Amino acid sequence: MKRFKETLYGFILILYGQFLLIGLMMLWTNFLPILWNQSIWLHVGLAIVIPLLLYGVIGFVIARFIRNLPTIKAGAILFWAIVALFFLVALMLESRGNASMLSLYTIANYPINAFYRNASEYGWSTGIALFASIIMGYVGICKGFELQRRILRSREGKKR
Repeated sequence: MKRFKETLYGFILILYGQFLLIGLMMLWTNFLPILWNQSIWLHVGLAIVIPLLLYGVIGFVIARFIRNLPTIKAGAILFWAIVALFFLVALMLESRGNASMLSLYTIANYPINAFYRNASEYGWSTGIALFASIIMGYVGICKGFELQRRILRSREGKKR
């Protein structure tokens, strides 16, 4: 039961960070739109690295302020599994003619989809890059959390 509570608590904290990140990314792209450049590999590379940094900040902040949470990996796995599942469902419904589902998913996962919004085509390469961005978001949350915990442990050792 304790593991379930930790997973749920981590999931809720990541969801809260996701909502804050959605707001910040929407505000940022209103003033400075992210365009799909001619050099597609540079843009895809940035679209994969930026979620690592953005979600790394979320993991870093969660570890800083919520000190009673021992790990965030289970909550992060739950969150990213739901994100990937909803992406697959949205793609299936969009292929059947319900285009509103993909636009709803784009709004719900705006921090990653903002980089793919202006893509010239949504083929297999864009889908694979989007899944790579989702995986890097998971890695970012876990690594940001671990980095902050390592910093906190080193500071506790210096106090004594």
